[in-house]
Amino acid sequence: MTRESTGTSTALSSDASLRFDWTKSEVQSIYRMPLPDLLFRAQTIHRQFHPPDRVQTCQLISIKTGGCPEDCAYCPQSAHYEADVERQGLLDPQHVISVARDAASRGVTRFCMGAAWREAPNGRDFDKVLEMVHGVSTLGMEVCCTLGMLTESQRAWGFETNFGGLAHFSVVKANQLMPKPRHLTWEEAATPGLVNSTAFRQLVSDNGASMKQGHNILIWGASGGLGAYATQYALAGGAIPVCVVSSERKAALCRSMGAELIINRAAEGYQFWKDEHTQDPKEWKRFGAQIRELTGGEDVDVVFEHPGRETFGASVYVTRKGGTIVTCASTSGYMHTYDNRYLWMSLKRIIGSHFANYREAWQANRLIAKGMIHPTTSAVYPLEKTGQAALDVHRNLHHGKVAVLCLAPHEGLGVRDHLLREKHLTEINRFRNE
Repeated sequence: MTRESTGTSTALSSDASLRFDWTKSEVQSIYRMPLPDLLFRAQTIHRQFHPPDRVQTCQLISIKTGGCPEDCAYCPQSAHYEADVERQGLLDPQHVISVARDAASRGVTRFCMGAAWREAPNGRDFDKVLEMVHGVSTLGMEVCCTLGMLTESQRAWGFETNFGGLAHFSVVKANQLMPKPRHLTWEEAATPGLVNSTAFRQLVSDNGASMKQGHNILIWGASGGLGAYATQYALAGGAIPVCVVSSERKAALCRSMGAELIINRAAEGYQFWKDEHTQDPKEWKRFGAQIRELTGGEDVDVVFEHPGRETFGASVYVTRKGGTIVTCASTSGYMHTYDNRYLWMSLKRIIGSHFANYREAWQANRLIAKGMIHPTTSAVYPLEKTGQAALDVHRNLHHGKVAVLCLAPHEGLGVRDHLLREKHLTEINRFRNE
């Protein structure tokens, strides 16, 4: 924000970009800006980044009052001055948490705690502060503290009380950070990152299949962690997903997302390999015939490939002339074998796709944040059940994605936009209800 004075008028810049190069004269001009102009500019910027009818509601509590040894002449908490401030020791953590709970019930979303210390003491008092921070965090509120100066060891306690693991102490490039969707819980927001971005690049991006409206898209594992996002992207983009699944329960999940063309490969008994070394082209043809039966005689324009060795020969065969097989993984084996005649003579393409670039990841996350693509969280495990979570995924007993709570004490925390969540609650919980 900048100000240019021209006589008695005030010209305000519309630039609201984040800056770190403010000059002293610019800061002074803001300080001296007439109050109506300042309020107008503040509202203008607020409306660029936040809903105009909302403000964050905060509550402040003094958890330790008076007796501060610091000589700050402006502060009534200083022990150096008589200011009619009654000294009060550190409050009981349970009392503070009770006050925060009452605040949360009244719509407060940020709870601020201030202590009259020059330096936060080590030992029992600091442990109590940690208990307060943890307790308020479990209520789903943002926590801020004014504790004076912290020692190096005290600064490291954050990883024990926030829900971001050690991410708060990781150094990354600014463009590698994306905003958490405000309508999702921590565990829901954690599950899309990799698979959502991967599916976006494979299907939507020009670096992948560049999917178009009306395209027939064959999606292997269409209700799985990766395939469920491909199914959503196909439907959202006006394409026609042909969903391959391994059970009727998973077929029902695809139907609940809006897919109509579904192949239950277990019920059909497809065996694309006669033995370890020999594929069965007759099964490719049978598979292609079922696809055409579902599509009204059309082959698929794009194959969303990730199983790898087991299915790759069939994928190349069933793709239409000039079509695309886009692959990002090889969960059944990475030594692929296919009949190249069906590739080169029909002008088909194989595209390799790996995760996503920054822009693709940002675009994919933006669609999640807008409620246009939804998480596929089906189960949440406590940290001590991580082994069971991995085993269930290994046995293919899950749907969509599973999450593990690392530091969050329970599910359901982190929601900031309750209206958007309520609007899409059925879609958010689709995989949880199976």
